[in-house]
Amino acid sequence: MQLKKLDLALLLTGLCIFLTPYQLVFAVNTDTSQANEKIILDTNNNNKTQKTHNKVNLSQLDVGEAGEWTLAEERKIGDEIALEIYQDPELLDDPILSEYVKSIGAQLINTATIQKKISPEMFEQFAWQFFISKDKSINAFALPGGYFGVHLGLISMTQTRDELASVLAHEISHVSQRHISRNNANDKKMAPAIIGAMILGAILSSKSDGASQATIAGAQALGVQSQLNYSRDMERESDRLGYALLKEAGFNASSFGTMFEKLQYANRLADSGNFPYLRSHPLTTERIGDMKARDLNSQTVDNTSKVSSTTSEHISNRLEHSLISARSKIFSLQAPDNSKIWTSDIQNTNFNNWPLEKKSHTLMLAAVHAFKQQQYQEAESLAMQLWQLLGKGSNISNGVVQPIKSQDNLRASRIVALLLADIHLQKNNLVLAENWLMQSEKLNTQIRDDANLSKASEMIATAQGKNKRPELFVKAQLASKGVQTDLTSRALLSWLAFFPRDVAAWQHLSRIYEFQNNKLGQLRALAEIEMIYFNWLGAKDRLKAAQDWADSVANLNSQQRLDLAIIDSRLNKIAQLLRERQLKKPINY
Repeated sequence: MQLKKLDLALLLTGLCIFLTPYQLVFAVNTDTSQANEKIILDTNNNNKTQKTHNKVNLSQLDVGEAGEWTLAEERKIGDEIALEIYQDPELLDDPILSEYVKSIGAQLINTATIQKKISPEMFEQFAWQFFISKDKSINAFALPGGYFGVHLGLISMTQTRDELASVLAHEISHVSQRHISRNNANDKKMAPAIIGAMILGAILSSKSDGASQATIAGAQALGVQSQLNYSRDMERESDRLGYALLKEAGFNASSFGTMFEKLQYANRLADSGNFPYLRSHPLTTERIGDMKARDLNSQTVDNTSKVSSTTSEHISNRLEHSLISARSKIFSLQAPDNSKIWTSDIQNTNFNNWPLEKKSHTLMLAAVHAFKQQQYQEAESLAMQLWQLLGKGSNISNGVVQPIKSQDNLRASRIVALLLADIHLQKNNLVLAENWLMQSEKLNTQIRDDANLSKASEMIATAQGKNKRPELFVKAQLASKGVQTDLTSRALLSWLAFFPRDVAAWQHLSRIYEFQNNKLGQLRALAEIEMIYFNWLGAKDRLKAAQDWADSVANLNSQQRLDLAIIDSRLNKIAQLLRERQLKKPINY
């Protein structure tokens, strides 16, 4: 059933202050109920416009009649909203950017759990998942049940890892304090139509500022000013707890106030609709002053702003963040840009006198831009300049690696090595692509992770072994072209045993199986993708096709018989899901 905006406005009673238009309009299509996917949900929306998805009507949700939602109820609502958001074609699953955002989120969530700001029950029941939108507007948000969204525009405008972490710490505090649920309890006193008008105003703000303000003004005329004041109290609470969380996690807590000032200043210069974060999280001089006072008091009283040198080295990573920011900016471009502005900067006679961070940022902008424009020779040349600038040897045939001065250089160099691997994959130069992958893997062995491992991080480390997700996916692309296909398919299966709802991993596996002419494996992988998208009928068709193919084969080998047994089991699961949907029972995925 197609979800109507008005239904959403009337039913999501607590979301009017915290959700921006993006959160309410777009759709999700991944099941997020599995506890072992906390913090590390990965999505891929390729070819989604060609799919037909089964929608879940939010009007069928049973979220209680009074007081705050239970943890299970809040998670259920979050799941349904997430099912809508993940259908948005603007959603981005870039392995490098996703890994970066999720690593920050995991560190903050782990610290909040250790500090008992997140209870064991909440950690187990909530999703703790992050997703990225290609939207170039400045925005981030939290949904019920522990879902978090970040726009590329926000990542690209931050100058440090700490600034990005300050925004995530604020959003995590909204969730840990269950602000949306508490807001819902307050909303019980108001007519649904009033709350619906406010949410509808948030939706309309993405289309027309005038229309949205008229809608919100009408709602205020009906008496919702107390609702806005209540939200401001929650914003102050998230500021206070987010600041403490940021400091306890080892980040530079002063970045909290710095980020506030940067947002306010940029918005004052030109509010052209690019700052929805400030509409859903209105800044005041009081909030900025409070953060400045906390930072000053922290330095004066207990000197906690001076983190250990080990933690400081791990957290700062300005060079790495500069490359992440550049990558985010290029990926957020909605149309090809042939201005060559960054190439002109590089050719500037003063370029060599620029600071390392600025030179690296500019080279990354130009290299990724050329890569996205399929100008692979130019992209390779620019990336090699950046590789050499970061202190790495360019002659990789004999594995020569020049000394590295810091962990920040190591992390930044890894990003460049992965870019060069991608470039050579596109050029179909598989030998060089594999060599650059090896360089990335060598860097991984040298990169120290100072953060304490959370439960999810431990799971990631166990699943990936020596590889991280970006390296695993480069291997998968090589395997689909015939390089170490058996080893890579086993590595992907190992990963999927821990993270069965990683759509991109299933897509890579299906391509490898296609190369291997493994019909059963390919159809099963494609069926798993359909199930993640809740397209159970589509999944059933894929699995039935696999059974028909098996029936046409005279003698199946042992692996094919095992695959067929799994396919039979998945068909039984689909039949159960369809029965439960027909009976409108809660579904255990």
